[in-house]
Amino acid sequence: MLSIGEFAYLGGVSVRMLRHYDSLGLVVPAATDEWTRRRSYEMSQLPRLRQLLALKDLGFGLDEVGPLLDRSLSLEDMLAMLRDREREVQEDLFAGQERLARIRERLRVLEMEHEMPEYTLTSLSALDFVQTQRTVAGSEEVPLYISGMYDRLEAACERAGSAVTGPSIATYLAGDDGLLVTAALTVSDPSSVLAEDGALSEGHEPEVLRAATLTHEGRIQDIGVSWQTLGNQLAAAGLELRGPCREIYHRTGDGDGGWVVELQQPLV
Repeated sequence: MLSIGEFAYLGGVSVRMLRHYDSLGLVVPAATDEWTRRRSYEMSQLPRLRQLLALKDLGFGLDEVGPLLDRSLSLEDMLAMLRDREREVQEDLFAGQERLARIRERLRVLEMEHEMPEYTLTSLSALDFVQTQRTVAGSEEVPLYISGMYDRLEAACERAGSAVTGPSIATYLAGDDGLLVTAALTVSDPSSVLAEDGALSEGHEPEVLRAATLTHEGRIQDIGVSWQTLGNQLAAAGLELRGPCREIYHRTGDGDGGWVVELQQPLV
């Protein structure tokens, strides 16, 4: 026979928990001294205690454990239940990691919005350029195509021997059919560039007397946050948007940052 302390040690639980299991009728001592009330256990009771602990780890409550123990679960039954529980925990961990990633992303966005400077009111000069255009379903599709659109423009300029004379330009105009995306370059010899690629065209943006501008610095993936912040600021000021918005790429970086892009939103 084992004392309650010895049995608790072998089972990896506290004496207090053994007394609790006894009170619930889950692991009852093999003998209890009539006078001292000291509990004694047998080695043969250890498998039941270990099954109880395994079932608790599976997520079963103590009120559910008793009937399961009384079924005298085989090793195969316990293995199957543990494997099922392992899968459930893995799924919970994956879902929790996804939620944590969304929370961290939301925190990062809010911190960016908090640190973003106020917009500046200014006028915008007219722009003449060569362009390629594409209509996409929404802003989430822009990264799929915009890089290739600039590659096409730059390749035509190189073949034509025409120098790029200013920063890259992008404009966005929302319509009933989707978002019209324009990628554009100002070049020294537009006609020779157009002759190299018949799918390109000349583009023009007129002078804008009143516009709000905000400079985005950092990762290009975060430029949507800067546009959202600018939109929130303009809405709070009661300013009305007019015409396509523009992006002027003063410096290009990589996926880790280094981008400097001027956001330009014409206003009524």
